[in-house]
Amino acid sequence: MPDLNLGSLLQSLTLLAHGGAVGFYVQNANKKPAINFNQTLSELVSRGAPYRYLALPGIGTGINLDEIQWMAIDAHSKNEDIPAGVEARLRGLNKSLLKDGQPLKHGEETVNELKVRLDGFIGGTLPLIKRLGGVK
Repeated sequence: MPDLNLGSLLQSLTLLAHGGAVGFYVQNANKKPAINFNQTLSELVSRGAPYRYLALPGIGTGINLDEIQWMAIDAHSKNEDIPAGVEARLRGLNKSLLKDGQPLKHGEETVNELKVRLDGFIGGTLPLIKRLGGVK
């Protein structure tokens, strides 16, 4: 690495933090208000509200989630099967997933597609959100 010094390291970390690629851990953050706030937002998104940012007290900021991920958070917080819970929420809003430009039928076809689409979120992102105090 050419010319790596404290100044260039700080500049690089600042740019990464600003872009959301890294966060700074907040030790002993109070998680309860963020969990309650995020639960309220997940319920509102599941009813059609356009919220995007989930609060993460463990890093003192938030992350951007899409509508499906918000619905997954809501299903998770209610101890539901996540893909089936998301499918029910989509159906309730009269929305469908698209695959190859075509809407999927509600029910098993959509649940199976959600299992694939949410695999990385359920296995990677959701546990990280839990550790950072965004959900229980």
